[in-house]
Amino acid sequence: MPKRGKSSRWRRSESQVLGSSDEESMDKIKEIQMAIEDSKDQVNMAIEKTLARGDKLADLEDKAEDMQQEASLFNRNARAVRRRMCWQNCKAQLVLIAVIIAVVLIIYFVFIHPLIVNKNK
Repeated sequence: MPKRGKSSRWRRSESQVLGSSDEESMDKIKEIQMAIEDSKDQVNMAIEKTLARGDKLADLEDKAEDMQQEASLFNRNARAVRRRMCWQNCKAQLVLIAVIIAVVLIIYFVFIHPLIVNKNK
């Protein structure tokens, strides 16, 4: 009979150990599942951020292309304006030179030429 008591005690302790072991296993499984869920959430957030960054990069590339086209147009227009202003400056200088020559000729023929002609007579 003493054997029976030992085996029943053993069985009880075994079931208690297994029961607590099962509870510990379930707790560990729940912890692992929670860790997996957290990891999934983090991966999903990282994917969403990456996609958002990709969209932002695409928008930035589009804006850069638009700015490049506008810069090219600006350069062409600036070159045309520079040429136009250069010709306008040249014309203004030619008009100024013509006015100076006209004034010099008027002064010469009005004041100096009559003196030279009168001296020779």
